[in-house]
Amino acid sequence: MELEGAMGVQSTDVSSCLEKKRKIDGSSSSSSSSPPYEALISLPIRMKGMMEITERWYTMKIPADAVDGAEGSISEAWRTWAPHENSTFALLGSDLYSIGGRSYDSDGMPFFISKVHKVNIRDPIGGWIPVESMISPRANPHIFVIGGKLYALSGEPSGVPPPNAPVGEVYDPMTDSWKALPVPPCYMGVHMLCAALENPNRILVASLSEFPDDEDHEPVFDDSFANFCIYQVQNCSWKMLCPTRRDLVAKCPLGYKGKAVAVGNCLYWITYHRELLAYDFVLDLWLTGWIEGLSIPVIRFYQPAIPCLLHLKDERFCIIKCTTVRYPRDDYIECILFDVSPVPEKRILRISAVSRIKYRTTDPTVPESSFLIFGEVKQGASAKSKENYDSRLLSSLTVF
Repeated sequence: MELEGAMGVQSTDVSSCLEKKRKIDGSSSSSSSSPPYEALISLPIRMKGMMEITERWYTMKIPADAVDGAEGSISEAWRTWAPHENSTFALLGSDLYSIGGRSYDSDGMPFFISKVHKVNIRDPIGGWIPVESMISPRANPHIFVIGGKLYALSGEPSGVPPPNAPVGEVYDPMTDSWKALPVPPCYMGVHMLCAALENPNRILVASLSEFPDDEDHEPVFDDSFANFCIYQVQNCSWKMLCPTRRDLVAKCPLGYKGKAVAVGNCLYWITYHRELLAYDFVLDLWLTGWIEGLSIPVIRFYQPAIPCLLHLKDERFCIIKCTTVRYPRDDYIECILFDVSPVPEKRILRISAVSRIKYRTTDPTVPESSFLIFGEVKQGASAKSKENYDSRLLSSLTVF
């Protein structure tokens, strides 16, 4: 079923449920079936009364074809303390990176850090390994994986940034070194949206303009428009879009939620208004579609509970979310697959539901990071990593 700006669900007959379950689990597949996608997701647990986060990383199989009503395959791959809060995760090959974040001094005062760690997700027993730190400290930086390198942009600025701190920088894992990006042609602060573009490799950035306030000397931002520019990876240079100044819609996520999923010329976000929002930067056109509809349960978004959005192929996307938000929670997270067709003349997104799959986990929390992965991830590492935890601490965990 297709609805303009809404989501419907395809029906599933009971007689085919077993066969569909086999397809998800990978136990049986026909020659016409496409292999499932594999995703890496985090379900963090926060310690009660402590500023510590336990990161639980899971691998889950997402069917490429229409499969509805069955239980999906999910495995805990690794469990560890998060190196720092407010860091950003990125997956480059088989290495998962934790970049930047926030720490605290002896007086409990927060400060931002430039530290970077990585772990091999195929064999995570060795835990987090420190690599070269960034040039500038950043919390919640925007991270892009392009051409085998990591690009870091903006992030929450620290109170005392180092002299000539770059707005952006790039990490080369072959040399274990960071290099500052050129100075962008316009102001670029934390109030921004951004996305990685392909063919050719580029980074699109739109930042609000800053205006001085004569009364308290604090910067003032107008969120009705932004200045758009593109970083061209091949020749390491910035280019302003034409027109540069473009209108924004009020519901567009900004800041650390402003990183979009890019497909061709369109950028996609899920908003707190339960909408799929898109921006075509070639047509300079905003489009919206409602992602709740027939047979889809109410999707309640509480910070930071916006579902993870992944692009699978062509017009197919999926969101990964908790099945419930309030207590008591069940033991599942779910993945909802849907197809998206932009309709520029109506400024809408035509959304068609494909599948809804539930995945059983222990103490499910809000998924906060998700990546598509390739190659085999070593399972069984989770059991050994759990031995590093004191059972008395685990018993005091509080799930938010």
